[in-house]
Amino acid sequence: MRDDSYTAGMARPTAMVLWLLALFASPLLLAKLTAAEAAPAQEAAADAENPYLARPGLSRGELSEFLSAMCEKPESVRRRPGFYAAVVDAADRVIALSTTAESATDALATQALLAKFAALHNQSLNGESKADAALAELAGKFEKDPRGPVAAEAGFHLLERRALTADKLPSEGLAPLLVDLKRYFSSSELKNRDVRMASATVAVINRLPDEKAAADDYREFGGWFAKSKDPELARYGRKIEKGPKIKAGEKATAPKE
Repeated sequence: MRDDSYTAGMARPTAMVLWLLALFASPLLLAKLTAAEAAPAQEAAADAENPYLARPGLSRGELSEFLSAMCEKPESVRRRPGFYAAVVDAADRVIALSTTAESATDALATQALLAKFAALHNQSLNGESKADAALAELAGKFEKDPRGPVAAEAGFHLLERRALTADKLPSEGLAPLLVDLKRYFSSSELKNRDVRMASATVAVINRLPDEKAAADDYREFGGWFAKSKDPELARYGRKIEKGPKIKAGEKATAPKE
C-alpha cells in the first residue's frame, strides 16, 4: 500500500469514496463466471476457511491498512471466491472496534463502511442472496447518516433496489421512479457499477404506456449512459439513445478482452 494514497484517502472522505469505487470494479465487467455459477462458489467460501481473511488481533489502523491493500489487489484476485467476504469481515471488525462516539464516525470507520458497501454490492452482482439482503439492510440503516459520502452511498443502493423491483409497481408509480433515476443519472459520474441500474431503468421505460414518452426517455437516459467513461455502460447508452425499445430486462454485454 502506498502511504501517500492512504493519507490522502483519510484526509478527504469524498476522494476516498471515488478511490474505493474505482478500485472495487464491478464483477459484471471482471468476472468470467455467470452469476449462477459464481453464487454457489462464493457462498461456499463463506462457510469454509477463507485464505483472504485478515489475521486475528489486528488494530483498527492495521485493519484499515488491510482494507486499503485489498482494494489494490489485481482483478484476478478480486474475483476469487472469498475475497469480498474477507473485505466485509475486515470492515465489520473496524466498525466493531470503533467504540467511542468520535471513532464511530471518523475516517477509519467511514472507510470501512464504504468498503463494506462496495463488497456487498459486488457479492450481490455475483448472485449472492445473503449479501444482497445484507446490502439492503445496510442501505436502509445509513440512508440518513450525517456523513455525506455514507448517505450518498446508501441512497445509491436504495435507488438501485427500487429500479430492480419496479416490476411490482403499478403503472402510476413508474413516473416518480423515473424522476429519481433521472436526477441520479444526470448528476453522477457514471461507472461500471451503474450498469445493473441502467438495465433496470430501461425495463421501467419499457412499461410506459405512452410510446412518445418512452422514446424520449430512451434518448435522454441513453445520452447520459453514453457519456460514461466505462466502455460497457457507454456502449449500452449509444445503443438505446437511438430510440427503439429494448426488451425489458435486457442487459449490456461486457466488452471482450
